Amino acid sequence: MKPQEVHGTNLVMSTNWGHRNGPVIVEKQSSHSTDSDFLAGLAPFPVTPGDNAKIFEYAPRGRLSGLCVTEPRRHANLVLQYCDGSANQAWVATRVGNTFEWINEATHDAMTDPGHSNHPGNAGTRLTGSTVTGHGDQLWDAVNH
Repeated sequence: MKPQEVHGTNLVMSTNWGHRNGPVIVEKQSSHSTDSDFLAGLAPFPVTPGDNAKIFEYAPRGRLSGLCVTEPRRHANLVLQYCDGSANQAWVATRVGNTFEWINEATHDAMTDPGHSNHPGNAGTRLTGSTVTGHGDQLWDAVNH
């Protein structure tokens, strides 16, 4: 799967810790860093039938870490937690024009870059779960099913 890029910003989902409870942030993609190496796969647990939910597992240099992007509770910062099969780790792509919103299966929040605010965005901003609005801070490019 191609990197998840916040629409129009050249910023991708990343981490700067790469360990349990590490924050999920946005950064400029770099060929010298493994911080934005995530693999997406079908969620391996029961979710709403037909929703095609995905998990995002941190995978530096393609090696699975066992850590998945998680929204631990509604309106929370996204963190890496052990891939445990919870719905808090399942993300459903919802098409909005030529972009997508990633909606959390458990909280129904959208993956949000709060530093974006409908302009080019800020590297290092923590991703959060927020009420779905369809605004630019929740739109993602480079989705490849």
